[in-house]
Amino acid sequence: MGKRSSRAAMQDEVRLFAEQLRTRIEHSYGVLGFAPGSPLRSRIGTRVSNLAGGGLCVRIDSRGEVYILVRIVLGYRVRAVSVALSISEASRYLLRGKPAHLKAIEVSIEGVKLAS
Repeated sequence: MGKRSSRAAMQDEVRLFAEQLRTRIEHSYGVLGFAPGSPLRSRIGTRVSNLAGGGLCVRIDSRGEVYILVRIVLGYRVRAVSVALSISEASRYLLRGKPAHLKAIEVSIEGVKLAS
């Protein structure tokens, strides 16, 4: 029972971290939103959670290692380097308190869109 509750506590901690990360990225310069759909699928022994319509995916594998994939859409005529710096600055403080089992955060640009 202790293992089950510790795993549930870890999942709650990771979900909270992912929500905070989503909010910071969403308000970063040049980010218009998140790409729809989910590239991650559950495998045997893994658990996948999709947030922001699939634009932010959290995978927890059988060893308890956490991987986060963020898929963003940029505004037209926005430099990708500027967006990367903006996301880095917005997330810097949050990453100090990252979950212990976090192995990687991958941010990919899935498209460019005219701002409305």
